[in-house]
Amino acid sequence: MSKLKHLATSDTAVCAEFVFLALVAFGFHRYFQQQKAASSILAKKALAQSQLGSKTKDVVFGKCLSEAQSRPHVFGAEELAGMLNTDVGAAAGGHHKEGAGLSMDRAAEHLLLFGKNQLTPGVKEDIFLMLLKQVFGGLFNIMLWICVACELTLAVIFDGDDTLTPLILSMVIVASGTLQWWTELQAESMMESLQNMQRTELVCVFRNTFQGGKKVVQEQWIEPGDLVPGELVVLEAGDKIPADIRITFCTEGAEVDNAALTGESLPEARTVEVEGEGVAVHEAHNVCFFGTTVLKGKMKGIVFATGDDTFLGQINETMTQCARTRSTLETQIEHFVHVIAYVAMAVGVLSLVANLMSPVQRPIDLILENAATAFFAQVPEGLLPTVTISLMIASTRMVRRKVLVRKIDAIETLGCVSVLCSDKTGTLTSGCMTATDIVTHADGMFACRTTGIEWATPVRNPCALSLAQCGILNNSSKPNREGIMAGSPTEVAIMEACTRVFGDDRMQYQEQNPQVFEIPFNSETKWMLTIHADDLQPGAFRMVLKGAPERVLAMCTRVLNESSTVELSDQRRGEINTHLHKLMSGGRRVLCFAEMRLDGYADDFVFEGSSPEKCNFPMAGFTWVGLIGLEDPPKEGVKDAIAVLDDASCKTVMVTGDHPTTAQAIATRIGILRENELANLPEEIREYTVVTGHQLAAYVPEGDGFENGACSEEQMEFWRKTVQHARVFARVSPVHKRVIVRAYQQIGGAIVAMTGDGVNDAPALKAAEVGVAMGIRGTEVAKEAADIVLLDDKFTSVVEAMGQGRLCSENLKKSIMYTLCSKIPQVMPTFAELLGVPTALTVTQVL
Repeated sequence: MSKLKHLATSDTAVCAEFVFLALVAFGFHRYFQQQKAASSILAKKALAQSQLGSKTKDVVFGKCLSEAQSRPHVFGAEELAGMLNTDVGAAAGGHHKEGAGLSMDRAAEHLLLFGKNQLTPGVKEDIFLMLLKQVFGGLFNIMLWICVACELTLAVIFDGDDTLTPLILSMVIVASGTLQWWTELQAESMMESLQNMQRTELVCVFRNTFQGGKKVVQEQWIEPGDLVPGELVVLEAGDKIPADIRITFCTEGAEVDNAALTGESLPEARTVEVEGEGVAVHEAHNVCFFGTTVLKGKMKGIVFATGDDTFLGQINETMTQCARTRSTLETQIEHFVHVIAYVAMAVGVLSLVANLMSPVQRPIDLILENAATAFFAQVPEGLLPTVTISLMIASTRMVRRKVLVRKIDAIETLGCVSVLCSDKTGTLTSGCMTATDIVTHADGMFACRTTGIEWATPVRNPCALSLAQCGILNNSSKPNREGIMAGSPTEVAIMEACTRVFGDDRMQYQEQNPQVFEIPFNSETKWMLTIHADDLQPGAFRMVLKGAPERVLAMCTRVLNESSTVELSDQRRGEINTHLHKLMSGGRRVLCFAEMRLDGYADDFVFEGSSPEKCNFPMAGFTWVGLIGLEDPPKEGVKDAIAVLDDASCKTVMVTGDHPTTAQAIATRIGILRENELANLPEEIREYTVVTGHQLAAYVPEGDGFENGACSEEQMEFWRKTVQHARVFARVSPVHKRVIVRAYQQIGGAIVAMTGDGVNDAPALKAAEVGVAMGIRGTEVAKEAADIVLLDDKFTSVVEAMGQGRLCSENLKKSIMYTLCSKIPQVMPTFAELLGVPTALTVTQVL
């Protein structure tokens, strides 16, 4: 009892007890604060509901709301407007009349009903609770804290003054946890800084109000977060789409970029036409989605879903419901702790029994101390700071290489990855359309030039110069306020390439040949026509035709050859098709250019018509000028990086929403597939090498997992062959991407990393052991789901990070081996005491 009192009065023990109890008490306090904060969200919703009285979504809209949000593409503009209690007016025709849009009162009512137009953020853990988790969480930490408690107990029984050992061990545990906590906190701080750099653009809407007893339509600019269903919005080229919108009016040839949502690298056309019942809403051409971008044209539409009700919100909700996959470091340490615990208990019990049965009579307190020493000798207490410091060093190195580690244990896991699933657009490729090839006719033959030095020196070739002139004149891209070309990626790429050929006086040339008439591109004709006046030749006009090669070529009768033209014979037509098919088989998107000179027209002649049959000018007999091939090119260094991964026994798999032909072409160029590999493979393997979303649809298991009999034997056989042979997955959905990751994990037994930048990649990023997102091009949803963010968007940084991960993993293995080997000489003296050898090591010395 005297020793117990002495320990209780010890200043060191009192301080340690006070700090420990304070930490625990403060932890509970912050936990209850977090719960209170979460409940305040519900309280706000309840307050909003009380302000509405008995009104609810069902009361206000009835069953119309679910119909409008799930099938907006099958309803006409006026019908949909009626379902959402708004008035589209004559906006569908491009004009506005009294009564268009929501009234001010109804907009306020909808805002209370639906809340802010923003995605529900994931619940951010309190920073102090994060610290407590790092200090007290995990089996290894628990085992060390048990050692602290046991040492304090032994100090009470054997030596009341020996409180320094448990105190030092406690400080080591707290310091290691604090270092890990601080590293992850710094990473989160950098993530918030990146998010704060994103600008929020105001949205133009139409709302009506009463002025002088009359309804008057007002154009207002509001925050995107204040948008509500039923809102009538206006969007122009370059605008981020702020909600899910049913298009009621758009200029001909309007396009959107859905790459962040679907993975499709090419622009998608938009119309106002009602779609059939068999078309899925995400495939409809009269709808545009939250998070995508308007590339070309002007649009007006009705907001039918906001916030979590949007297509993006549903993906975000799916992602938040997915549990994060445990890292390999967590799994390995947990297994290690189990082994050490069993060994320590076995050695401790063996020592106790041996001491009790030994012929050498010893006091019971020495026997217990000897058994405790044997037990604690097995605990690798130095491993925790070793792991923490090793991970911190690797994290610091990776930040210097523009790799931000959000979860510090992801570093070690990345070094263990055996399968790397990667999105294509924006990850393996630049995500920016680029003109790569031109085909022209000169000196009696057709020639194809590729990017590089050949682009810089073809001005001497009159045919290439004429093609550049056509590309500059027939182009809808315009410089923005910063002087950067804006518009459709295809148009911008053509303008940039043609400017390199033509020279810096492009603007002067456009002014000398002003556009007087245009027939915009549409999905039926698949071409675009512009007519330009020639300031140097009064009465002379130049028609430039651009579009799908087969359509434009059919309207041509001659070919441009140096400064003259020659007849487009069947032989020349065949040569053009040969070059065309070669470019298309390489994954290029090809556009054809043709021109025609019009002479003898009055300067004030009014050109009219929208098709060859309705035009008041000739639309046959064009002269073929050339082809331009475009693609989303692979990023620099990707091919070499994939070769390094192959050498390191890490399989790279492309998982994209893009077209199979494009995906296969890019995969061949960057080394995921070898040249002519598919042709040389047996049929039973070839069909599993490039897999499409259409094939996957029939084999997706219930619950998107493969455990507990979720799959039939046929499904399991398909996935076994797929994970063994597949190198490219094309036209896949976000759900498919997550299932593919799960298949490699659960059927292939692989440790999987996923790289991506779009919303469609988020579920797979979270399902993988390591999710890697792009920091510049990546969406906020993707970055939030990722464990690692590439600040420079370079795929090669993944390889460098994997190298650091493998180095860290090797260092940890060496540390564990050293730690375990040191336990043998520590435990031997405790058994030597059975032979009467004096006590060589105490518990304090072992710990």
